[in-house]
Amino acid sequence: MGLPNFKIFFQQEELNTSTQAWMNAIRTTRYLAIKTQTRASLHWQNDNYIDQENRLKYTIHSIAPEIKIRFRASFARDDELTFLPNGFTEGQQGHFELCLKNTQRCQKIVVLSSGVVRLAAR
Repeated sequence: MGLPNFKIFFQQEELNTSTQAWMNAIRTTRYLAIKTQTRASLHWQNDNYIDQENRLKYTIHSIAPEIKIRFRASFARDDELTFLPNGFTEGQQGHFELCLKNTQRCQKIVVLSSGVVRLAAR
């Protein structure tokens, strides 16, 4: 009888937790834009944080350091995700890929230009 590989299990849980935290960060950014009627942006290149019109609001600490975040956008910037006061993105549409470094394990979060966010099917 073999023992289960707990390393893979814990890595997958880390990926799942980080993916849910990132979805919450996207939703929080959109919520802030609508609630305060200002532009709000989500950044991930150097640090993970949310700002409103270039004023730091929230730092996101719940993303594991082993997770790499990429945004694949169509026809727009791919270094930040900006929401307008009406909840729509600034013409951005695409998906985030959250991947465990040095593995093939990834999850995708789809972002529509309407601001709708969903987890992509595996």
